[in-house]
Amino acid sequence: MNGVAVVDARIGADAAVIRALAEAGLSHRVRTAKMKNPRIRQIATLMYLHTQLVPEGSGKKSTSSNLAGLEEKLLEMSNLAPANDAIQSAMAFLAKLIDGWFR
Repeated sequence: MNGVAVVDARIGADAAVIRALAEAGLSHRVRTAKMKNPRIRQIATLMYLHTQLVPEGSGKKSTSSNLAGLEEKLLEMSNLAPANDAIQSAMAFLAKLIDGWFR
């Protein structure tokens, strides 16, 4: 099992992360569903913390550039797994975060 479809709501996402997801244009339904998955929640929280803790400059620009390439790969890979809605959905969610928070 890859854990992409796992649901564990025992630990909630930080309110600041949830607000940032809303500001990125993600619906309440999507935010709630995705943040119940511990792996997706960890990745989203790490990405959010990067946006908050890394100062403007070359490090932030380099990350944005690298994540742009990752976003393209996520979208390409999601097309390779058409029968797995959980994987497609997770990859699309992460791509949306990259687009919303790092571009």
